[in-house]
Amino acid sequence: MTTDGARGLDARERFGLVAAIALGITLNPLNTTMISVAFVRLQEHFQVGFGEISWLIASYYITCAIGQPVMGKLSDRLGRKRVFLCGLCLICLSSTLAPLSPSLGWLMVFRIIQALGISTFHPAGIGMIRRFLSESQTRAISTIAVFTSTAAAFGPSIGGLLVHYGDWPSIFIINFPLLAVCFWLAIRWMPRDVRDEATGAAFDWAGILLFGFFITISLFFLMSLRTVPHWGYLFASLASAFVLWVYERKHRAPFIDVRFLQRKPKVSIIYLQFIMSNMVTYVISFGLPSYLQGAMLLSSQQAGILMLFNAGTSLVVTPLIARWIERSGYRLPLLAGSGIMLAAALLLLTLHEHSPLAQVAVVLAVFGLCGSFHTIALQTALYELVTPAQTGVSSGLFMTAKYTGTILTSSLLGAVFGAEVGSKGLHALAWGCAALSAALVLLAGYMAGRGWRLLDWRSRWSG
Repeated sequence: MTTDGARGLDARERFGLVAAIALGITLNPLNTTMISVAFVRLQEHFQVGFGEISWLIASYYITCAIGQPVMGKLSDRLGRKRVFLCGLCLICLSSTLAPLSPSLGWLMVFRIIQALGISTFHPAGIGMIRRFLSESQTRAISTIAVFTSTAAAFGPSIGGLLVHYGDWPSIFIINFPLLAVCFWLAIRWMPRDVRDEATGAAFDWAGILLFGFFITISLFFLMSLRTVPHWGYLFASLASAFVLWVYERKHRAPFIDVRFLQRKPKVSIIYLQFIMSNMVTYVISFGLPSYLQGAMLLSSQQAGILMLFNAGTSLVVTPLIARWIERSGYRLPLLAGSGIMLAAALLLLTLHEHSPLAQVAVVLAVFGLCGSFHTIALQTALYELVTPAQTGVSSGLFMTAKYTGTILTSSLLGAVFGAEVGSKGLHALAWGCAALSAALVLLAGYMAGRGWRLLDWRSRWSG
């Protein structure tokens, strides 16, 4: 097999490599969304409320947010194929132990192990694509984006069927056939590891701890909003954010490269939009299945079937969106996706406990229309703005932005649905989604207009 990135791979090797990476990365959205339909069943099994369940989500994403950059550096040092295969082994371990969990705390531990394994796939996979696929990188990245968007859309539906027929442990057992195929593809088609130059940069452990503290204490504050706001947590969060910013500006190899963000204001805006769009997306992926079961009293199977309207629409439009972006650029599709997301958020306000299921299906289908716009368009915009040498930093921060959005969503769901899952909470979330979507429309318009070009002057001045 060809292992020289300069010579590239033949067509069959390229297909096998992209298939292995796509399947590995797809395990992330699949596992993060399948569990959303199991929340009600997990509450019953472990005798806990939605507030405790929200920490099951948050701990997973905190681990991913920290693990992605760490695993990226490990893959540079130890070899990307080796780290990718170790990630698969960690998921095997967690998928074996999670169904045996005696308590929610143990399930959280096994989910954290799963998150560590999943954190290896994106940095190691994208690194291999940038090294070995010199002529078809954009197509490979778009293909992976289509796979991940589709998996995220179908996750709740698959999870609903699994929980109905096999209870909550089945959402972990289903990983084994996928892991077997991914192991075979990775061993067979991934080129041997070629060590990068300049891989000796030390880990920024202080930055990692500061970031973890900032995210965790921020979650404590957001979770306190459901009863009495704990302003001490807010003060500690703001103080830790300031300390993190000052420290990372001075570090030679920072965990969060704030100097890179200062030099690239356009990239910072892209990350901000990705945080916001993921907050809206995961309100639907995590919040709506719980509402369908807790407020509308549907079974997990019925909730999963209804979520197919979101998944099916996303499956149909995602390849069309990718082709549109590839042909005409990201600006107009990004604006269109933000507008559809705003319309979907306003439609969410029309739902209540006695809404016809057809109405719920329409709302989910409209959300499905906009599901892939931001992921593909913002990723395309990002890679147009950064050099190949900046890919590792930029892609790591891109995924950190995604997880930041989902972490915020988990805390908001815990605060809103912590006492009771009902229409009042759903409508509060819908207004929040509408506000975020309106801001996304404004930012997308800014990116398409003159204001976006003015940032070029700022970049040159700051550089």
